[in-house]
Order: sequence, then C-alpha cells, then structure tokens
Amino acid sequence: MEAFTNLIDKSLTPFANKLAGNKYLTALSHGLMATLPILIFGSVCIIIADFPVPIFQEFMLKTLGNVWTEWAWEIVVPSTIGLMSLLAIVGVTNSLCEQNHVNATPAIVISICSFFVLLVQTKDGGFSASDFEARGLFMAIITAVICAELYAFLIKHDIRIKMPKGVPDFVSNQFSAIIPAAIIIPIFLIVRLGFEATSYGTLTNFLIDIVQKPLVGIGSTLIGTTVASFFNTFFWFFGIHGTAVVGAVMDPLWYAAQFENLEIFKQGESLIRPFIGTMDYANFFIYLGGTGLTFPLTLLMAFKCRSQRLKDLGKLSMLPGFFNVNEPVIFGLPIVLNPMMLIPFVLAPLISILVSWLAMSSGLVPYPTGVTIPWTTPVFIGGWLMTSSWKGGMLQILVSILSGCIYYPFITTLDRQYLADEKELEEPEESVNVEKQSISVNA
Repeated sequence: MEAFTNLIDKSLTPFANKLAGNKYLTALSHGLMATLPILIFGSVCIIIADFPVPIFQEFMLKTLGNVWTEWAWEIVVPSTIGLMSLLAIVGVTNSLCEQNHVNATPAIVISICSFFVLLVQTKDGGFSASDFEARGLFMAIITAVICAELYAFLIKHDIRIKMPKGVPDFVSNQFSAIIPAAIIIPIFLIVRLGFEATSYGTLTNFLIDIVQKPLVGIGSTLIGTTVASFFNTFFWFFGIHGTAVVGAVMDPLWYAAQFENLEIFKQGESLIRPFIGTMDYANFFIYLGGTGLTFPLTLLMAFKCRSQRLKDLGKLSMLPGFFNVNEPVIFGLPIVLNPMMLIPFVLAPLISILVSWLAMSSGLVPYPTGVTIPWTTPVFIGGWLMTSSWKGGMLQILVSILSGCIYYPFITTLDRQYLADEKELEEPEESVNVEKQSISVNA
C-alpha cells in the first residue's frame, strides 16, 4: 500500500493538481458557480409555482387568478434561468481577468457585445430568447474565454490608449479598453459573417452540432457519469479535492444537460426529458451525504460503533453530513489513505449510480426536471424536488440504505481495531491506579 501511495504522489497528484489549477477549467467552474444564486432563486420560484399539491394549486389559482400561472414561468424564469448564457459570460470573463491580473469590467462589456454580434436577429430586430438559455451556453463560454484572453494580451502589451497619471483609474481603464474593443469586436463580426455563408448559418448551430451535443452526450451517459464518480472518490482518497478536479471537466457538461431537461420541463411536466446525468443528479446521487455517500456511515459510527473515537466523530459529523458536507469524516476518520475504507468509499456512489440510473431509465422514477436545487438540500427532500416526485426522495433513501450496508462490515472491523487500541490505553492507567492504591494502603 505504501509503494502504491508513493507512486500516486509522484505521478497522479501533480497531474490532478495541474488539472485543477488550469485557468480555463477554473474559469469555467467559477464562472458557472457565479450564476448559482440567480439559478437557485429562479428554480425556487418554479418549485413554488409547480408545487405538486393539487389543493395548494387550486387555492392559489382562486386567490390570484391568472397571475399565479404567469408570475414564475413568464416573468421570473426568463429573467433568471433564461439568462444563463449571458450570466456565464460575466462569470467566466471575470474569473479569467482576475487570473490574468487585468481589470475585468471593460472585458465583460466587450464579451457581452461580442456575444450579441454573433447572435442572428429575428425579423423584427430582436433576439431569440433561446440564445440566452442552454442553447447558447457553449457559444457564451467560448466567447468569454476568447475575449478575456485577447483583452488581457492587448492590455499587457500596451496596445491601448494611455491617459496622464492624474486621471482617475475608473476613467483611465475605460479609455484603455477602446483599442482592444476596436480589435476584438470586429473579429467576432468576421466570424459571424463567415458562418452565415455556411450551411450552419450561425456559430451557435455549429457549436451545438459539433461540440455541445457530442460532449454532453458522453458526459451525461451512464459510463461517463460512472467514470467521473470513480475518479472523484479516487482522488479524495489520496487527499486531492476530487470534486474540484472532476467538476472542472464535468460541471459544464452536466449543467448543459440540466438546462436541456429544463427546456423540456417548461413545455410540460409529463414530457420525456433527455438526460439522467445532470448537475443535480450528481449532487443528489453521486455526492449525496458528501463524496462517497458517507451520511449513513456517520449514523453507523454514532449509534452502532463501540469505540469512543468513532462514536464521538459520528455525532459531530451527522449534522454536516445531513446537509451533504462530509470533510469531518474524510479527514477525521480518516478515509484519506485508509486502506480499510477505500473499497466502500469508491463502491457506495457507484452502486448509487447503477440503482438510481436503473430506476429512472426503467420509468419507476422521473428523470431530473432541470430545476436547480441547492446542493445542501437534505436526503429525500433533494430527490423529491429534483424529480418533482416523492419517488425521487424514496430513491435517495434506498441508495442511502444500500450505502450503509456497504459501509457496515468495514466500519465494524475498524471499530474493533479502535476499541482494542482504546482498551490498551486504559489498561496501563488502571494498573497505575492499582499501584497507587497499594502504596497508600501499605503506608
């Protein structure tokens, strides 16, 4: 085991750290995360508007009339979730500019303008709302990356207007962006005109057919999701933040799949949605209770184990685990570099994926709706909201029980070891106390 650990430290750890530290992957991850508050707010509105209790719906419809059927889907959702691509431009551009140590505000403005240059207007001069949703996500990300990198390059090479030293920074920064804007925006104009001359018509159509569909198709499959889960737990076992490493690659694909599901869900709850493997699916079936599905493990530690060390750690870890946070278990048990816990730690989420995937693909449980649910939502509630069905919550309980069964023999074995160690520590103290009592009696 030690030789294998050393091999991992020398070969895999540097690669994982390099991947997690890649500025483009970091920008994608941070950029999408920056949109999360707005997405969650819009999703909560959808949950309220479509809360699956007929009595509640009838009461609200009688009380508010047509306003109840319009306020979420026709007003709030287009203003929040419906702007996903535009929000991603802001987040990704800002992240790259921070990493390149240049002022982000002018670059964000240029990125947004370049994105609109690529869009094809409708006959009345407007823009299709779908271009700001999941359909335009990949084009938005690519636009943000190119604009941010070109802007940073031009600024760092002093291809800009320099103002006198006495001019305030907020004024100087805007004048500095004039030349970069005059260079970057025409580039995107040329790209647009070039794609108009092809059979695709627009860059969006090209990216959807050539890039987005294949990547999302692979990332959201059972094989792609299983491989991602394996590497997530595998990296965590060696003390590497596996969620960050895997998420840098998979999160954009899972988010794209999630938003495509949402587009179908908006048209009708009963319509068949295309993807199981989405961001919410990952949060509530791969990361349920934290990486490795360790929440049932904390219950076993607190209520079944006899060693004081495991009982205390289990009690301390239960509440965070209930909200899908499990660093106390990973580093406190520890699971990191603990050969006894490697098998269940890797196996539990894989079983969760197989069971939940089978349940959804067979029609027993609905596919994820695409509505973004906070990843800290507890078991049962998260699954229910994610699928808009109580069956999703029951499926979470089922995989949690299976996870507990997987962990049970391993934590029981570890408990015996820790209990034996604790008894060994107690015996010398008892013998010392006996000796002291004997000396006092003799005296």
